[in-house]
Amino acid sequence: METFQALPKQKVVPFPLDSYRAVYQLAYNPRTKRLYAVGGNNVGKVAVFEAKEDGLGLITRVPVGKGGYDGGAGLVVNERTNNIFVANSKDNTITVLDGYTHRVWATIPVAEDPYALAVEFPTNTIYVGHRASSIVWMLGDVYRRARIPVDRYGRWDRQ
Repeated sequence: METFQALPKQKVVPFPLDSYRAVYQLAYNPRTKRLYAVGGNNVGKVAVFEAKEDGLGLITRVPVGKGGYDGGAGLVVNERTNNIFVANSKDNTITVLDGYTHRVWATIPVAEDPYALAVEFPTNTIYVGHRASSIVWMLGDVYRRARIPVDRYGRWDRQ
């Protein structure tokens, strides 16, 4: 058993991620105090936790695309829109979650094996890197509470 040191006033609790073999990626939204986690072993879920003074409380597990056995580690939160982007490496898609309702806004097809994600806050642009190629996709974070998604995405190929 591993030993952990808790911060003052915090309890250390097991990380309830079902059959995940390992936590592959964490993303945190300080505005909502939500922690998002994806794991390996082809589980296809994002665990959503509330970060409290005394530790983490599991809110829900949201089904998303498959990450594959070696994981789809891409996970990023856009704090400005409260949307969460998840790379589904096995399915070659990106899942967009609404951080308020924890429902899926969209599933966007991209190139093979999406893995790394980054967000540029001023423009709400999401960058998607792929393990299988030198392709970087740019996705516009255009999903709003009004539920009127506007498609704005494309790709950039390094020559």
